[in-house]
Amino acid sequence: VVSLSIEGSLSVEEGDSRTFIIRRSGILNSEIEVIFSLAGTASPSDYEVFAADSAPENRYSVVLERGAISAEFSIEITDDIFVENPENLRVSLVPNGYTVDPQANSLSLTLIDNDIPLVTLEVVYILPGTPSFRFTISNVQDSSSLFSFLFSLSSE
Repeated sequence: VVSLSIEGSLSVEEGDSRTFIIRRSGILNSEIEVIFSLAGTASPSDYEVFAADSAPENRYSVVLERGAISAEFSIEITDDIFVENPENLRVSLVPNGYTVDPQANSLSLTLIDNDIPLVTLEVVYILPGTPSFRFTISNVQDSSSLFSFLFSLSSE
């Protein structure tokens, strides 16, 4: 029986990583290749997988050597410069000639962005002789992302 667990929280910030542990029980007298898949709203550019061999269709494999009860792989979250909403990445064991524990066959990570929106303030109109003006605030990095901010006006 093959199972999946994780070291640490299921939330991971950009630039950080998580280590996953694949365990097996039962007969240990041969090596087995355990296959896992990745899916979710995160794209492959959002993460990198270490200590696993890549396979087609966003699948990876880890070999448990003869006599070994566990093997590890890690996923590092790419630290980019884009302001993004949280994304998810589901890691699922794929049956491949072994029994997968139905209670420990997948885990979902939440990828947390660490970027701060970069905004510009541009005065576009000033009404002469009055305190009235109009301005535009723009998100420099990603015009499709929504963000909120606080501001105050004062006359000094």
